[in-house]
Amino acid sequence: MLLIIKGSIKHWWLIITVGFILTLMTTKAQLLVDEVEFSQLSPENISAIEVVAERLEPVPSEIKWSSNDALLLGSRGLWLTDVDLGLRAEIVPDTIRANDLAIDLPNQVVAYVGPIDIVNLLDLETGEARQFESLYTLALAFSPDGSILVTGDAAAVVRLWDVETLALLATLDYEDEAVTYVMFSHDGEYLVTGWAGYPPRIWSVQEALEAEDVLTNDSAPALETTAITPDVVIHPTGDLYATSVSINLSRSQISRWRQDDVFVERPIQPEPQIIGEYAYTIVSLAFTPAGDVLAMGTDEGEILFIDPETGDLLGMLDNAHGEESVADLAFNPAGTVLASSGWDNYVRTWALPVEE
Repeated sequence: MLLIIKGSIKHWWLIITVGFILTLMTTKAQLLVDEVEFSQLSPENISAIEVVAERLEPVPSEIKWSSNDALLLGSRGLWLTDVDLGLRAEIVPDTIRANDLAIDLPNQVVAYVGPIDIVNLLDLETGEARQFESLYTLALAFSPDGSILVTGDAAAVVRLWDVETLALLATLDYEDEAVTYVMFSHDGEYLVTGWAGYPPRIWSVQEALEAEDVLTNDSAPALETTAITPDVVIHPTGDLYATSVSINLSRSQISRWRQDDVFVERPIQPEPQIIGEYAYTIVSLAFTPAGDVLAMGTDEGEILFIDPETGDLLGMLDNAHGEESVADLAFNPAGTVLASSGWDNYVRTWALPVEE
């Protein structure tokens, strides 16, 4: 995922509108939707749709929804797929490797890395494109109000940028290792950063913005996890969930930290609540928008669905990506469709049950 290019992107194909995107799309097979109970989830009774007919290489390691039926895929190029119509459009050409997606959903602005060390901002409604240099960037996230973009890089540095001016606002020295995930708390007051080999750390955004110098790990308590931590997600209520994988990769544990414990009682390290243990190597997580279901992807291609309160298994998609690892999971804003990308180089969408 891992020279320096400056300046603005000025290509005619980036000046787009939603209507223009749809005219560029290539027709694909019509999607079918089956409604089933979670206890009945299987590849046989859920429509597993390959969003793109051909394999995408390299695999889209991150997928984002820009609306209920529009899915952003970053691979060789950046693709916008209309899941409802089965159409897709290339909005960044395949000569550019588009990594590490983030989207400001209300403002319809997407951030991605490509080429190497260049972070791009693209307005999906107006086509306005901007870029700035950020070395070895591996992770991106927008603040809830869209005013701040945070980047995490291979040199263990986290930076906060002003989205409007692209000015650097603050620098955090993670120190532990490369930063592979960054996310804001729902109120935008705290930042969660981490790498698969180390526990996540919690930073105060206000403290970072007011600091006169680089903040270090002393300002960011680490949450206690049992082992390798491939992924962390925040529940709609604000609670923090993480998957921890045993050293021999035979079992995984899902832990939860209450919002008040994590974001209010800093710098005290709160004890996590163990939601459940599973005989799988769980590497990716995603909540439904309502927070009533947690989807978990494994390193052997399964997708599991659990109750985030009890840890009870609600259903499972066996061989969702063959026997290849599930790279990313994302629910659409309505919670009716789950998208998954895997190391089999396919992106699939799964129609989920809708309560009448």
